[in-house]
Amino acid sequence: MTASQDKGISSTAKLSRTAMLLGAALMLSYLESFVPLPLPLPGFKLGLANIALLVCFELVSPTAALFLQILRISISALLFGSPATFWFSLAGGTLSYIVVAVFYAFLRKHVSELGISIASAAMHNIGQLLAAAVIFSSAAVFAYLPWLLFASLIFGSFTGIICRAVNKAVYEAENRRKTGIEKL
Repeated sequence: MTASQDKGISSTAKLSRTAMLLGAALMLSYLESFVPLPLPLPGFKLGLANIALLVCFELVSPTAALFLQILRISISALLFGSPATFWFSLAGGTLSYIVVAVFYAFLRKHVSELGISIASAAMHNIGQLLAAAVIFSSAAVFAYLPWLLFASLIFGSFTGIICRAVNKAVYEAENRRKTGIEKL
């Protein structure tokens, strides 16, 4: 059972978790700008902020995850980017959110965080290519698609593994708290 299905979580706890995840997503967005990638792909990033989106879906709710995604994209563009990066991120983030929402609504019992993360990364890259095709009025950007999908597989796997570990740790902590093993 996800926390969003758990009626025992208060609205204050949901807000607190979402705010902490937003802070983590912004920090990860900033930190990944310092990671040099030996890829021939301009503007490619690791997608570490996607960890916060996936954890928010699992531990809070789809609605909170939507707000987290919108705020993260907007604040990141204001602090670290440009109007162009906002549109690229918004297009990618929108498709990423949609695919994660579909997986959580219909397929969560059959697909792990790893699979969801890979699909999310792939859709984020496709969304950014669509934005680039519109902004630059050129379909030539789709020549990057095979490279981006390959990168989605690698980096989506990495973020999926981290999401699985975070979700497991939070559920174990909640179970210890509920059973009285851990004193607050």
